[in-house]
Amino acid sequence: MTDPSEVTLATFAERTGQQVSVAEVEGLELEVLEAVERTVGPDASAGSAFSVLFAGPADPALPQGMVTLADDELVLPVFLVPLGPAAGDRIRYEAVYTRTG
Repeated sequence: MTDPSEVTLATFAERTGQQVSVAEVEGLELEVLEAVERTVGPDASAGSAFSVLFAGPADPALPQGMVTLADDELVLPVFLVPLGPAAGDRIRYEAVYTRTG
């Protein structure tokens, strides 16, 4: 399993446009749409953050919660939040990573 503390923006940015499997649902894959750097705190001095957007089929739709995403190199627990419909009868999801200090 990939150590979550070692996950960076680049971990997902290099997977943009690629599929990752959801281990808990056989055959379900999500496309990595984008990985974007975010600010933490009003003056961006409270740490670093990034978010990752995914899209998957509308059925089955995943509820908010923990899933394990995997590909040939990555096996990672992720907290996904459904954002709503995406183009092509798909659902968008977001995962946010923060580092404080």
